[in-house]
Amino acid sequence: MPLWAGNMVEGRGMLGLQGGDGAVRMMDYQEKRCPLYNNGWLSLITVITANAPVPPAFRESVRCGEQNLYSRAKELVGDRDPRSHEFTVQLRAMDMDRSGYGLGLPVLLALCGSLVERSTKGGLIVVGSLNLGGSVDMIPNPAAVAELAVEKGAAQLLMPISARRQLLDLPDEMATKLNIVFYADPPDAFLKA
Repeated sequence: MPLWAGNMVEGRGMLGLQGGDGAVRMMDYQEKRCPLYNNGWLSLITVITANAPVPPAFRESVRCGEQNLYSRAKELVGDRDPRSHEFTVQLRAMDMDRSGYGLGLPVLLALCGSLVERSTKGGLIVVGSLNLGGSVDMIPNPAAVAELAVEKGAAQLLMPISARRQLLDLPDEMATKLNIVFYADPPDAFLKA
């Protein structure tokens, strides 16, 4: 069953997260958009977390994804104007961590997917922390991310190409259960998501 555009949910489309302390965590992310009726001068992003205040790390991740969308709109979504839409973002923790750290790239992919009305693949985990400059930060322990992806039942893992060599330590059993796809930059990740 296909997802609605911009949605990434456990079992159908998940996203991965690497915490600032090196621990691997999982988050569920949803995003919806609607057109703005003003002249597009301001894009509104509403951040929602269930029964809790918005974590500062998640707010920062959303801002990184949003700013990268604005600066790379032509190569990501073509002639669509992201500033003429209002987005609502919802985050749900799938484990004990509730920080929302390192979700810039999954936020960017969901925002782009919503604009072009294309959902992510089912069973996909997206890994990569996006910074304001548009580059993806290094993943300290990609083998642990892959092992968690297999544990959570993911079919595919989308990781930055910089993690390829570190995945040589991945056990054979894990490597056969998971399809790992690498991306070079955010536009490449969007094409493969």
